[in-house]
Amino acid sequence: FLHSPPPHSIPASWARAVAGWFVSNADANAALSMYRMHVLDIDSAALLLDLSPPSSVSSQESPAARPLRLLDVGAGDGQVTAELAPLFGEVLATEVSLPCVRAIRKRGIACERTADLSTLGSRHFDVVACLNVLDRCSRPLDLLADLRRLTEPRSGRVLLAVVLPFSPWVECGGMGRRKRPEQHLAVICVPILFQVQARYHDIPLVFEQPFVEEPAYAPPCVYEREFG
Repeated sequence: FLHSPPPHSIPASWARAVAGWFVSNADANAALSMYRMHVLDIDSAALLLDLSPPSSVSSQESPAARPLRLLDVGAGDGQVTAELAPLFGEVLATEVSLPCVRAIRKRGIACERTADLSTLGSRHFDVVACLNVLDRCSRPLDLLADLRRLTEPRSGRVLLAVVLPFSPWVECGGMGRRKRPEQHLAVICVPILFQVQARYHDIPLVFEQPFVEEPAYAPPCVYEREFG
């Protein structure tokens, strides 16, 4: 599950340091193909989402009624999207960063450059992924509402991952500039549950998670949409 990438060369590290003076960390990393995010691999995703990885699907099995659709919100450089893509028949990513959009499209994945998910209209997806985005966006409550709206009614699922302890801030260009989010999302870490306290129509979102003592990636969790 965890990969140890080779260390970057000294020239690459210097280039990254210089780029960081002028553009955000996300832009610099995507432009230089450095410090790629790894949250889960295809086997972990298949287990978590109860899907069959491509290698386990027999050619004799009947095809599904329609291909499953994935939306990856805030997909970064597309590394994780590419891991998930073989599980789905249709994949769409969204990103704000132009270097990230370019990196995603180079992988052959459709990507829309937007921070406004209303541009996706009335489309629905079987799985909507939001990996390490809630703590880096300005309006997380609106984002959660959009994730819910975009999931397929009754059967759609949202795949969430955040860094714990939860420390939200928004990047504002180079030199590490950052600001506070416009909306406050209360996240409570307790020994049994990792809870996102966000209510829409009095429906709390609760995700089962192990407790994490030190800063780390919380294992991705799945929220199944059980409302119309």
